[in-house]
Amino acid sequence: MVKGIGGLSRTRHMSVEEIVAIFLYILAHHKTNRYVGAYFYRSGETVSRQFHLCLKAVLKLHTELLKKPSSVTEDCSDDKCDDKWKFFKNCVGAVDCTLVSVSVPPDDRSKYRTRKGSIAMNVLGACSPDMEFIYVLPGWEGSVDDGRVLCDAISRPNGLVAPQGCYYLCNAGYSGEGFLAPFKGHPYNLSEWNNGSHQPQSVEENFNLRHAMARNVTRQCFRMDESISAIRSRRGRNKRFWNSEEDKALIDALHELSTDSRWKCDYGFRNGYMIRLEEMIGKSVPGCGLKASPHIDSRLKTLVGKFRAILQMLATKGFKWDEKKHMICVERSVYEEYCKAHPTCKNLYGVSFPHLHVMMEIYGKDFATGKPAEGFLDAVDDMDKEEVAQVYIESSDDDVGGSGILTTEFAPPLKKVKRDKTSKKKGSDNVAQCSSGLELACLQNFMKDMNAHLSTMAKVWSRADDREQDIADKCNKVLGELLKLDGLTPAEALEAANILTAQPNKLNIFFNCPVYLKKQCQCSSFWVIFKVQTILLVNHCFAVVQHCNLSSPSESAFSEKEDQKMALGYCRCGDNFSCDDCNRSHQPARLSHLGFDLPDAWPSSTCSLPSTKPHWRRFFPCFSVKEGFDGPIAKIIDGKSIAAIIKSQVASDIMRMKDAVGKQPCLVIVLVGERDDSHSFVRTKIKACNEVGISSSVVELHADCTEDEALHVVSSLNKDPSVHGVLVQLPLPEHLDEEKIMDVINPEKDVDGFHPLNMGCLAIKGREPLFVPCAAKSCIDVLLRSGTEISGKNAVVIGRSKIVGLPVSLLLQRHQATVSVVHSFTKNPQEITREADIVITDVGVPNMVRGNWLKPGAVVIDTGTNAVKDPDREHGFHLTGDVCFEETVKVASIITPVPGGLGPVTISMLLSNTLDSAKRAYKFV
Repeated sequence: MVKGIGGLSRTRHMSVEEIVAIFLYILAHHKTNRYVGAYFYRSGETVSRQFHLCLKAVLKLHTELLKKPSSVTEDCSDDKCDDKWKFFKNCVGAVDCTLVSVSVPPDDRSKYRTRKGSIAMNVLGACSPDMEFIYVLPGWEGSVDDGRVLCDAISRPNGLVAPQGCYYLCNAGYSGEGFLAPFKGHPYNLSEWNNGSHQPQSVEENFNLRHAMARNVTRQCFRMDESISAIRSRRGRNKRFWNSEEDKALIDALHELSTDSRWKCDYGFRNGYMIRLEEMIGKSVPGCGLKASPHIDSRLKTLVGKFRAILQMLATKGFKWDEKKHMICVERSVYEEYCKAHPTCKNLYGVSFPHLHVMMEIYGKDFATGKPAEGFLDAVDDMDKEEVAQVYIESSDDDVGGSGILTTEFAPPLKKVKRDKTSKKKGSDNVAQCSSGLELACLQNFMKDMNAHLSTMAKVWSRADDREQDIADKCNKVLGELLKLDGLTPAEALEAANILTAQPNKLNIFFNCPVYLKKQCQCSSFWVIFKVQTILLVNHCFAVVQHCNLSSPSESAFSEKEDQKMALGYCRCGDNFSCDDCNRSHQPARLSHLGFDLPDAWPSSTCSLPSTKPHWRRFFPCFSVKEGFDGPIAKIIDGKSIAAIIKSQVASDIMRMKDAVGKQPCLVIVLVGERDDSHSFVRTKIKACNEVGISSSVVELHADCTEDEALHVVSSLNKDPSVHGVLVQLPLPEHLDEEKIMDVINPEKDVDGFHPLNMGCLAIKGREPLFVPCAAKSCIDVLLRSGTEISGKNAVVIGRSKIVGLPVSLLLQRHQATVSVVHSFTKNPQEITREADIVITDVGVPNMVRGNWLKPGAVVIDTGTNAVKDPDREHGFHLTGDVCFEETVKVASIITPVPGGLGPVTISMLLSNTLDSAKRAYKFV
């Protein structure tokens, strides 16, 4: 037929039989072009061309394979016609639609997604009364309704047309001339008639019943077609006989996963554990060829079913377990009688099951046993059997309150023992009495020790209460004590009181120091700690500078030593209280908190000052830029320049790799959803990969994709040896479990560095992760390249996400920095941030960190990239950081802008990680 009707002919090097064999092999086994080419020793181009030629020939057979429409006549003698079709004169057949699963590109999946979430196409078919197809229209997306498909079939030039005076049976969703639909609002489906118990009560119901019985032919035709395609998956085709070695490897691998919190969860195992089992069994039994589906899945169902049945029998009276033979021990008649009420326990008599104890460790806590169940009568009987034993224990001297403790113990009743007159029985009674006395003595000693411990605990609690009360009393008195001191204004006293009450150790120092030290507080370094917190000190410094006719420290007309004295409140003559030469009165200096080492300024002492004039930011560490003050501007980090240096190094190594092994790194990005910022990041990463010679691609998933689809994509990328880096673009839609998807990524391909193994190695001292998260790695790189000293500095990380906040805090600790993490529950985040030398933001809120959050001279690394709507831009938005750049640039010493700051460096770190993965895969140095 394919030769005569289809026009298929042999080629110079391939016969018709071989062409048909290749065509049928691809359809039957769903093999790829590359696999079929290797199997038939043909090139991929030849296989593809001949497949399409054969497909064209088969399509031309529709005139022979599809039946010509013929109507039902009055003298229809066929039995089927008599039962179903004799009521529908001139009927040609029935029309219906069915869904057929298909594989489509990711971009088109939303069109083919049905209301149940599967990917399928809608196929319309018209069937004759003798169950033969008259017309078939495949290809419509599964998301459309059946009526739309029928309208398209009717409107086509060679579409579905009923002969003149004839009609097709259809469902209520169809309409039009030549189509007979049932009555709406009345029972129609055959299941609604309840197997004949419900009979039609009206003409409409009777018509719907006859209509449904006749139109059921379409379902039978579709079912026959599905059964043909299901022959390959029938029971027995994929059946495999497991040996004891393979069973042991499966149970051992499953037991290993059950002890790993990454795979075991409350409801069993996490998604993807079958693939992990396949890998572990492949290593234990090389060459076994066991696949996750259907081999391992089917075997696990069998083993778990046997395990459940055995547990159920062991919970029944009369059943025992033979540890030597590893099987149920019971009389056969009892077993057979038990199986009549429990069919799931059949075929287990005399069958060895050596995995019971291991599977008990794996599934023992997950299976219901029914032990907590208890009826009312059983509960009452159990309560009646309990006896309350009250034991009075004499209190010791250390007991709390000096009273004894009365304990209540619930114990089962003692069994009555028949007393015999023989001495042997008496001896046994004496032994029982002695054992009871020993138990009582042990209990008394235990309670004495407990009383001692309770007494100690009570004393500790009492001392803690006394300390809290003492601190509360001092807090109530501190403001009055401060107001008694000379030289403090009420506002300054209130500020100092706030600081003292917030820090109990300083409060104790204040009340314990002598009175004369409190009177000299204006010169003591103790009060300098508090005054540095207030803006009054900065205003005072400016007043001193202006009083001495200095516009700023850098414009001083005096020598360096005189400039430093003036900045500290001294006059040129060296007198820090009054000056007869200039008739000026000065306030005492309280600036010993400055960054360089200065001695305290006492009234009668001379002050030796450093000879080097410090920078103005080091002179005024609490200074905030005021209006009209022309202070220095922060150094702006050019991330593009740093990224260019890193990219040149990566490109050079890739060229060497190509010359040495003929390979290049490959990065695949999984993008879920339609977020503007995510698409912007992906475009930038792909562009960067092309610049350095890394092969890259994007797998796009719809925002409504299921979690299993995402896990399947990631698992397939893990298995592909040509892929060296797998990156899931974050954030993911809310319905997807981000941690579960990230955990499935192979740690050796996790170029983002978010896998728990990489994060764990980063947190443990002495362990090196395979990959460090790119954003955190770029933060440290920028700090080091800018010459910022990290060791010993105070660093504040705002945010604790695993993308930036958590890993960068761990890296800073590795560089010997003192790290504080500020998050949404942190109290007074501004005060904490204002004390930091290095500030790294990871918030995701545009312009949250303002200029008054920072200490002048701080180094600011802004990792935030927030998309703000902007209709004037090409993509409808612009990117901004977590830091208000216009304010912080006037306060910080170094700052990274957004965009153009950390973003390019982060992408270059991604390229570097991908290169490292490829080097590790190809063992290239």
